[in-house]
Amino acid sequence: MNCLVLVPTAKIVPPELVAEFGEVPSCMVPIQGRSALHHVADAWHERGFEVMALAHDAADLVKAEAASIGEGVRVVDVGPTRSLGETVLVGLTSAAVPLDQ
Repeated sequence: MNCLVLVPTAKIVPPELVAEFGEVPSCMVPIQGRSALHHVADAWHERGFEVMALAHDAADLVKAEAASIGEGVRVVDVGPTRSLGETVLVGLTSAAVPLDQ
């Protein structure tokens, strides 16, 4: 069984949050001094899961954050997608994640 947590973060935060956090993807919003992605990764790594962030807008920023977290966080640039479903489909397809039967 694949232990994988998807973190869809392909878009920049909504306009009402840009004033407070800047033009960052949702996984980069700071919570208690660390990014949301860092908190998610810590929580799921403890349980043996790998974390896959599905990014596009500001993907380089997400990749840099993932590198600072360390092992177990992959970032896939899903390109411009139109929906959450498409983001997840493109991320899983491009990452060649095998699905257990």
